[in-house]
Formats: sequence, C-alpha cells, structure tokens
Amino acid sequence: MPTDDQQILVAGTAPVPADWLVPGNGQIKPKVVNAVFDGTGAAGDFLPTLEIVSDAGVVVGRYPAPAVVAGASAEVSWFPGVKNVPVQVVQLRYDRMEFYTTVGQVIHSGAVTPITFDAGNLVSATTKPLTGSGFPMGNFAVSVFECDLTLVVQWPAGAYDRYIEIVDASFATSGGPISWRVRNSTTPDGDIQTVTASFDGDETVPRAVAFNAFQASGADKTIVRWMTAQTIPYLLPPGSNV
Repeated sequence: MPTDDQQILVAGTAPVPADWLVPGNGQIKPKVVNAVFDGTGAAGDFLPTLEIVSDAGVVVGRYPAPAVVAGASAEVSWFPGVKNVPVQVVQLRYDRMEFYTTVGQVIHSGAVTPITFDAGNLVSATTKPLTGSGFPMGNFAVSVFECDLTLVVQWPAGAYDRYIEIVDASFATSGGPISWRVRNSTTPDGDIQTVTASFDGDETVPRAVAFNAFQASGADKTIVRWMTAQTIPYLLPPGSNV
C-alpha cells in the first residue's frame, strides 16, 4: 500500500567519504539525495559521488557528478533519470601571420608606392591566410574566405599629406577594385596610421591584395611598417581537428 514520503535530514559536517546508515532494520527507497561539498581545501579537482551500499556491505550503485575544480564548492542532487552529461569543449580556430620591417622603406613624394615587408613570423607566406614568396614581400593573396588585415605605418613627423591603403583588386560584390584608406596631413595625429580591412578571399584561387603608401611632402620619406593577417575566428565542433 502507498506510504507518505519522508525527508531525512542529516545535519552537521563530515570529512569525505561521509556516510549515513539506515537505522535499525529499516528500509528506504531513495527518491532524491542532496549534499553540499566544500572543496576549499581540496588539493585537486574532485568528483562528487553518491554510493549506495547494501546491508551485506556490497556496493550496488555508484553515481559520480561532473567534476568540481580544486578550491571550489558545489551543491549536488541525485535522483532517478539524471545523467552525467560529458563536457564538450568548443574550440576556437584561427590562423594568424605577422609581417614587419627591419629596414625602413623609402616612399617618394607624389607617387603611390607598394609597401613591402622584409621580415615576418613565417619565412614565406605559403600557408593560410596569405600566400606569397620571398623577402622583401609585397605580392600577397588571401587564401581563406574571411580574413582581417591590419596595416600600421609610422611616418616621419611633419605636416604633409600622406595615406596608407589596403586594396582588393577584385572586390567580391562589384567585381572591381576597392580600397580601405586612412589619410592625414597633421602631426602628431598622422605620424602613425592604421587601416584594417575585412577581406573576402578565396581558398581555390587566392585573391590578390595590395598594401600602398602615398605622401606629398616634396621629399623622400622613410617609413616603418607592420602588418597582420588573421582569419576571422570560428567555432569548431567538439573533437574536430580541421
């Protein structure tokens, strides 16, 4: 015949493994068990676990909960039907390159000059996100579909017209060239210029990209420069190595 549920409260604290013995010759059918774990003194990560032992001293059930990091605490409940869902780590994938200068590049007055780089974190840009060859390197192509390019140029101080730009020779939506440009003629605001472009490349046929500088001071100017290329981060399914 049905009976009323009864809550059993075990007060106080105890070091692990803590236990509770069914008194006398009693019998219980647990519906839910709750416990608070104080992990402030734990030397490492731990698994809060409920263990049910028969009156013969045999373990008839062992139910671990998700791991708790060392030093943290947790309140855990066990009840019929609950499952320990394995943690799935979501990876963030991106590729990154850096190119920079060890020797200043001369920019003649009145002429648009392609910017080149004489050093980088790769000997040559033969992998994603850029392709190219040799130093000084100035002919790049974007070999991924989505890439952020950032160009930084430091000019000699002075009040003269100058700009830097990133050029996509065949912009995806129009089929024609498009430029991302920063222009200035004041000092010190224009002495360091930065331009960023979100570039739509192509993995099959890498899309050409150019980095240009222009100045109209009436004399040669020597710049230092730095460029980064980074794929736009995207999420990978758990366990993927793509």
